[in-house]
Amino acid sequence: MLRLVFVIGFALIIQVREIAVASDLQKPASPSVTVPFDGANNLIVIDATINQKGPYRFVIDTGSSEHMISREVANTLGLKSTGTARVDVGLEEMSNAEQTNIAELRIGELILRNERFFIAPLPKSYPFQGILGAEFFKQFVVTIDFEHSFITLISADRFINRGLGSRISIKLRNGWMPRVHAEVDGHSGWFKIDTGYNGSLALFAEFVAKHKSLSNPNSSPVYAPGGQTLAGEVATTRVVPIKLLKLETEGSKDVVQQNVPAALFTEKGGSNSAYAGAIGILFLQRYRVTFNYRQRLMILETTPTR
Repeated sequence: MLRLVFVIGFALIIQVREIAVASDLQKPASPSVTVPFDGANNLIVIDATINQKGPYRFVIDTGSSEHMISREVANTLGLKSTGTARVDVGLEEMSNAEQTNIAELRIGELILRNERFFIAPLPKSYPFQGILGAEFFKQFVVTIDFEHSFITLISADRFINRGLGSRISIKLRNGWMPRVHAEVDGHSGWFKIDTGYNGSLALFAEFVAKHKSLSNPNSSPVYAPGGQTLAGEVATTRVVPIKLLKLETEGSKDVVQQNVPAALFTEKGGSNSAYAGAIGILFLQRYRVTFNYRQRLMILETTPTR
């Protein structure tokens, strides 16, 4: 049986009402920093300290426009609110979030200062206490090594492309959400790359309505359990097999996966309607993945055991 768990939600967009102090990066002696991550629940969760306390667990999420921290951790650390914002989790309804500044965020040997975070009531079932979003990917070239459970951070001006792997052009919608051009069973569209989504592929309602053959109306329905998102509980979701998922590359050979389980979403509207769907961790973990936002590039390197 196909099983799919929804953890974070497919879009976490912060509409800021107050401008924060610019962040400051204290570069380590080495040109790169490598830290281990916990891949349980098919997520990328790292340890970090805040103001020399912790460590706390943060998920690395390309689907979040900003950094977030749970209300419980914010209260424990005595973090003060410096403004408010509205949070869009991909649905039509939005909720409030408070803004705060963290004086020091330490990840391994890397120290980030004056980082803007937003305080939100993260569900207690989440296996992490905060989210590191788009700003993380804007500051660094991020390589995710799923085979060895490490991520490597390199400042964009010191990154050297080894020329390996498939180069996929990404467009940053609204300046932060990576999306790629892809085909599912011959139907093309723009799909967000969401490391906060621990499934393989999600197809959003408008895209499915336009390409009705994707819903396989004549096949026996298969359903996956729902889960907890920032918008609340997600009910069971229908899952269909996609025979061929193809990502367009800069070269002559596209990245192809066969027999990919896809979750069908029926609720229309919200920010998710701007995309055909979302490509998540279960697709990406077959590769060594590098995100280079400065060059608008994602690199997928096939690993021996994948």
